[in-house]
Amino acid sequence: MYAGNAGLDAAGDAGRLLGHFKPPGDPRFSEDAEIKWGVHAAGDERDQWVRGEVRTAEESVVLTVRRPSVPGYRVGGGE
Repeated sequence: MYAGNAGLDAAGDAGRLLGHFKPPGDPRFSEDAEIKWGVHAAGDERDQWVRGEVRTAEESVVLTVRRPSVPGYRVGGGE
């Protein structure tokens, strides 16, 4: 069991809270699921998300759950 603060915990790992990317033995390690916490300020723009379109975000907090947790699906390379 792990109890924490998503806003604080997510800041240290690009929003990622649970998944294969945590070290084995950490209660947040899982190959079964991933959880990511995202906070997007109004007007937030991210060039790496889309090409040939203009988009901005309305102010939002997003909790993403993906199953299973598989390496190789991260924007910007890496895991």
